[in-house]
Amino acid sequence: MAGHELLLTRDVDAPPEAIWRVLTDLDNAPRNLSQVVSIERIGGDGYGPGTRWRETRTMFGRSEAQEMWVESVDPPRATVVRAQAGGVDYTTTFEVTPRDGGSRITMRFAGAQQAPSVLQRLAWTVLGPIGMRVTRKAMQGDLDDIAAAAESLN
Repeated sequence: MAGHELLLTRDVDAPPEAIWRVLTDLDNAPRNLSQVVSIERIGGDGYGPGTRWRETRTMFGRSEAQEMWVESVDPPRATVVRAQAGGVDYTTTFEVTPRDGGSRITMRFAGAQQAPSVLQRLAWTVLGPIGMRVTRKAMQGDLDDIAAAAESLN
């Protein structure tokens, strides 16, 4: 299995409960996250294991939809969101911890190819780091947007 992983953190001047509220508010994601164009719920109400949605976001200068689902939740500390596309499994984990009167968000993102061919492994090795740099920038933007929305709730 070939894969890449990112780890980002962001300190926020808001309590964990405010961050959790923003992280789990799927219906307002297009308002809170500047790169998200729309959310279409596919299954489940609220936010919990099994909740599924189609998220359209602007990436690489174009809009693209991705089906996502909640794998696990530990309110207000952690959630895991999964997706699959093009033979790649994606896992995003958010952890929220109290810190110095505020909080810290830790975001782990991993993409792993399942049973890639030799050509796919080569492409993943050569092009993967470039894609991950773009992904890091996008995910840092998401963390900044989550922080701003959570701080505005205080």
